[in-house]
Amino acid sequence: MTKEFSNQYYLESAPMKKAIAHLSVPMMIGMSVGITQSVLFIPMIIVLHATLGLHGVIWSMTVTEVITSVMGVILFMIFRKKLKSTDGDGKGVIEVVPCKRIAA
Repeated sequence: MTKEFSNQYYLESAPMKKAIAHLSVPMMIGMSVGITQSVLFIPMIIVLHATLGLHGVIWSMTVTEVITSVMGVILFMIFRKKLKSTDGDGKGVIEVVPCKRIAA
């Protein structure tokens, strides 16, 4: 992995906008998905219990996880599109690079 794409680069010498985009956006997406899952779970239990009884309670977690996963993919696509916008130098704000395992 080159120094330009390591976390150390973003912490030490990257422009502030690029560093914030690289380091905080994944955390915000994860928090949004976690909050969505929590907010949907209780109402899903109530609605599915009222309609399907015990089977509704059993399936409520699965239905909530599917809805949350779809919302996570949608959020990822929106943020990815925004982050690919140019920063004035012709490059995107962040670039997606494959991670390589570093031998210890």
